[in-house]
Amino acid sequence: MAARPISITVVNNCGTTVEFDNVTHQHGTTPKITSGSGTLIDGAQCVVYAENSGLVGPQGSFSFTFQDGSGKAYNFSYNHPYGTGETYVNVNDPKGYTDKMTENHLAHHDAYCTIELQQLAS
Repeated sequence: MAARPISITVVNNCGTTVEFDNVTHQHGTTPKITSGSGTLIDGAQCVVYAENSGLVGPQGSFSFTFQDGSGKAYNFSYNHPYGTGETYVNVNDPKGYTDKMTENHLAHHDAYCTIELQQLAS
């Protein structure tokens, strides 16, 4: 059985350093950084990757936590199921911040997208 991967490029444009953490998975491999660093200074990017295990597509979650001691985090969840289920990547943004999906190829077997982390204008 061929792999069913999902790659999520995360671009940090939120004005502060964030750290990859709180990694969990329900199905598939544990999400991991395959390009770039798990510590994203403002302007940096990385790729988070997971793939299926057996006949179950990857599903899980992870965070990018602010390193300023505020406790804020961007919380990601994803699912890339086999069959008719819809592939998604959702981001729960901290107050005062948002995200934008700038590239969306989630409907493909080899799913990928780009998410830009942003600060709301004050």
